[in-house]
Amino acid sequence: MMSTHVKFLAIIFLFVETVNSQQLHLNPMLYLDSYMANQSTAGLRGVKVISAIYRSQWEKQSFTPRIFAAHFTSPIKSIKGAYGLTFYNRSHGVMDHNGVKTSYNQVFAGKDVLSSVGLGIQYDWLTLDYSSIRTPEGTYIGSVISHNDPILNQLKLSQQALSLNFSYYLQSYIIDAGVEVGLPFAHIRPSGARIITSEKILKIVLHKEYLYNSWMISGSFYNFSDFKVNQEELRADIRYKNQFGSGFMWRGFRKNSLDAIGTQFSFNLMGTTWLSYQIEWPLFSSVSRSYGITQQFGLKFDLKAKDPLSRYPIIYNPRW
Repeated sequence: MMSTHVKFLAIIFLFVETVNSQQLHLNPMLYLDSYMANQSTAGLRGVKVISAIYRSQWEKQSFTPRIFAAHFTSPIKSIKGAYGLTFYNRSHGVMDHNGVKTSYNQVFAGKDVLSSVGLGIQYDWLTLDYSSIRTPEGTYIGSVISHNDPILNQLKLSQQALSLNFSYYLQSYIIDAGVEVGLPFAHIRPSGARIITSEKILKIVLHKEYLYNSWMISGSFYNFSDFKVNQEELRADIRYKNQFGSGFMWRGFRKNSLDAIGTQFSFNLMGTTWLSYQIEWPLFSSVSRSYGITQQFGLKFDLKAKDPLSRYPIIYNPRW
């Protein structure tokens, strides 16, 4: 009996993970805090940053995925380095995914470029709680399910994993580019049960900024991958006097990746605080009718920020 229900739960998780794989570690408000895209960007602007996002995805679905993430980064001027700390929670139907990551990056200043090399360690704890499913008795996905079954009500699977994150970020006049790779090295799971299919992660970032009078225009390309599925994103953002901004994003490029378009608005309060809002729509009408919109809210504090209109006031390199 137990093995049958475990198989059934595995089928549910496979569906959830297949859909979820199209949104690989996706915190699309990347313009708000670049640490979300590459841990080696911590401290490059020479300010301490506290940021948080809340994302509600596909709001027509009963299993609406929700993400909360909070970040803290700070430069360490005495040794030309920086550290970062992240907490996050992702819930998706019966799945609850919690994690924490800490990292350190060392900055190397060259004549025309700035390099940052980072190392992080990440802890993930994922739980599938089958007792949270509430269905009437009868047939469900080809199986006979009784919500009164005491075995089902007690069924909960969990897994923990530790991963190492290696990152590199290059900043120059021409373009910014970064890569981050996460590889698991330890798992704690019930015997014979594997509910995390892969914790591998690859992030690639290309970024370019232009400053014209009081306007700052930026364009970015992001690629997220678990070495099996890729998720691409293009962004274009514009800010005026570092007081308010708007932008456009296009994600996916493939029908099977639930392509979406979106726009964002952000406002600067009191010089150090940013409030942001982003909304996305699936591009294809059939997906739009069944999944609905995605919304995301962001908040960021820049502590001891200076000269906000200049190009990245990096504390390690006086050429900017």
